[in-house]
Amino acid sequence: QAGDTECSNCSIGLFQPNNGSGVCFPCESGTWSNAVGSSSSSNCMKCDKGTYSTAKGASSNSTCNACPPGKSSQQVGATNSQACVLCEKGKISTSGSVVCTNCFRGQFTLEEGASSCSKCIVGRYGVDVDPLAKNTDDGCIKCPLGWKRADEDKNLTKCIQCKLGETTLQNGS
Repeated sequence: QAGDTECSNCSIGLFQPNNGSGVCFPCESGTWSNAVGSSSSSNCMKCDKGTYSTAKGASSNSTCNACPPGKSSQQVGATNSQACVLCEKGKISTSGSVVCTNCFRGQFTLEEGASSCSKCIVGRYGVDVDPLAKNTDDGCIKCPLGWKRADEDKNLTKCIQCKLGETTLQNGS
């Protein structure tokens, strides 16, 4: 400032690239800096993938907000939540995810933006589903006659054949 007798360092989150200037500039949205006396915007670190920040002059990466569950972002230095995109049907994510992951065979989601997968119901088993298919198929197929899948069966990808002397009365038992 005019009349000062000493120069002072720019605070964290700020930088000053010009000699003789009395103003420090804030790091832009999507960035932060914990450096005192920074002379360049290059000292402003970008928020990681899976996060974003609207704050200017941020002093730590704690200002970088994680994308919510069911969304992901591969953008470094994202400046708003629009960088977080919905997971496709059949994929899920946790908070701060960079990519969405496929549900395991025998599990599914019916909508975009899911944070968890549902299991095939009793009497059905999981098959691979084409992620580009625009149908509402959840990837769960009814067990054929003579085959079953009970709730206690841990393997969601196959039905169990009935023993000798047993049968099922309908598909999907």
